[in-house]
Amino acid sequence: TYNDLYKKIEKLYTHLAKHIPEGAIVSILSDYSFLSISTFFALIQNKNIIVPISSKVEKEILDKNKTSNSRYILEFDNNELVINLSKNISIGNHTIVQKLIDSNSSGLILFSSGSTGEPKAMVHDLDNLIESFRSTKKAKSLTFMIFLMFDHIGGLNTLLHCISSGLSMVFPSSRNPDNVCSLIEKYNVNVLPASPTFLNLIIISEAYNNFQLSSLKLITYGTETMPENLLLKLKNIFPGVKFLQTFGTSETGISQTSSKSSESTFIKINDPNTEYKIVENELYLKTKTQILGY
Repeated sequence: TYNDLYKKIEKLYTHLAKHIPEGAIVSILSDYSFLSISTFFALIQNKNIIVPISSKVEKEILDKNKTSNSRYILEFDNNELVINLSKNISIGNHTIVQKLIDSNSSGLILFSSGSTGEPKAMVHDLDNLIESFRSTKKAKSLTFMIFLMFDHIGGLNTLLHCISSGLSMVFPSSRNPDNVCSLIEKYNVNVLPASPTFLNLIIISEAYNNFQLSSLKLITYGTETMPENLLLKLKNIFPGVKFLQTFGTSETGISQTSSKSSESTFIKINDPNTEYKIVENELYLKTKTQILGY
């Protein structure tokens, strides 16, 4: 429950504040769990710069810790928090990080996918990012599947939206189609945010035939291009579900959008916190939640 979450955050904050100073850069090596989410918010309270890392690849973890200059590495063993000191840390902080520390703000460091070269470390003012959710209205009783990763802007956006709205959340321990569809059936999930690739896997595996998915009201898709023929297939399989294309970047955060229809990939950015223009077929964005820099 949210009461359990609040109590856990307060307990962890008391513990972490004794071992980790304000302004320290801290990596969380985990996917979503009750403990990792509680730790995330306890670190915000402690004004830390957080580096969520969901990868299990050792080199990737080491590279991200080195690039972010993370001082503390948090892991979870048998549902217990373990604090490790990093052995590979530079003296002094990057100027962007130092500005965050000087302003007494919590921070968030996310990494690009590395599709155009080495992954880039992007620094958010986390207090500012969370502030953008404070005006979120309490929503109707809905259950969300938190599908996108803990270290992904889309996943964190869904998490923060749900928490600020007081919604129920379901976290899959495995993101294969059968497991996700079984959880939709078991917990009557209403909203599924996913990638076109995963939605295509649901079709290919025919997992949608093996479970009762009538609770689904909305499927949001993003992170990559949605082929129109795939969208039409999905709409045919889920005729009673609304499909909404989402849009955002790790650099700018997630912007509110509206789709022309559930059968169309045409979207419109209609976010009061996002300004945009198109110059020579390039999209320029300016948001209140954009990064401080790389």
